[in-house]
Amino acid sequence: MHLQQVRGYADIMAAHAGAATEAWRDGQEADVEQEMDRLTLSIVTAALFKLDSSAHAETVGETLPALQEIATRQFDRLIQVPEWIPTRENRRQRDLSAKLRGIVMAELLKRRAADAEGNDLLTMMVQASDAETGEGMTDAEICDEVVTLYLAGHETTALTLTYCWYQMARQPAIEARFHDEIDRVLAGRAPRFEDLERLPYTRMVFKEALRLYPPAYFMVRAVAEPFEMGGHRIPAGSVLMTSQFGMHRHPDLWDDPERFDPERFADDAERGWHKFKYFPFGGGPRICIGNQFALVEGPLILASIGQRYRFELLQPDQQVELEPQITLGPKGGLPLRLRQRSTGAGASTE
Repeated sequence: MHLQQVRGYADIMAAHAGAATEAWRDGQEADVEQEMDRLTLSIVTAALFKLDSSAHAETVGETLPALQEIATRQFDRLIQVPEWIPTRENRRQRDLSAKLRGIVMAELLKRRAADAEGNDLLTMMVQASDAETGEGMTDAEICDEVVTLYLAGHETTALTLTYCWYQMARQPAIEARFHDEIDRVLAGRAPRFEDLERLPYTRMVFKEALRLYPPAYFMVRAVAEPFEMGGHRIPAGSVLMTSQFGMHRHPDLWDDPERFDPERFADDAERGWHKFKYFPFGGGPRICIGNQFALVEGPLILASIGQRYRFELLQPDQQVELEPQITLGPKGGLPLRLRQRSTGAGASTE
């Protein structure tokens, strides 16, 4: 998941983003959260696991949201029902998990049988071995890792993109600067990995959305060794929680923290900040392993779609209502109106 590895996925990201707009129509009202969710799911399928997304799209597209819905309900409960109790929900969760694992396992067995080589994550897991023992991962371990990445590797980016479109719909000046940059740099062609350095404002928009609306809005850590904090002794085994959402909006750390302002990230300003002033991917040895993937995928999708479409609020006073569940999503989705920007190769009609 390091940057050079992610570089090889950039063309897939841009191609899928461009293809996603083919079914859109000017003036269409769409739930942007759902559209971005479908798009990032197709990308994680094709780029990370090289699964046949056309063959599996329907199954995966139905299974993942259903599993996430069950997980959200469980997250809300004060009293958790053990998984071994055969409730209707637990049985459905097991059936859905088995269906998803079946897709992954079938692809995994193909790679083992063919002694496959490749740069997708599934193949690399099959080939991986422990540096000390020489032992590889079991099929069950690989399957667990892939399913986890499937569940976590698309929704977070989809939500961040959703908030980017929403804020640009609310702020014409930000939207105009974004459009000017991608039109000038790309001139209608699909963005490439090499273009990211020439699209600083596009990246700034994505980073600011991660600040104001961190999809992973809190994190939990277990204390390995006792320590003192703020005059309190924290014993080993304690469970501590910190909130990216709270830190990213703290008035002692940010000027006008509730305002969406990509200029905060001008000239890579975050390099001079304390490392936990801005931490949308967590931090330390357990930082999200997909952070580089997301920081490439997000701006490439913005640039790809932004050449062809812009987004309008349905009402001038339309406001998003946040719903903190497992991730920080918009309550009830986020419907916006699609407006086509071009008739040809990205030339603006504005």
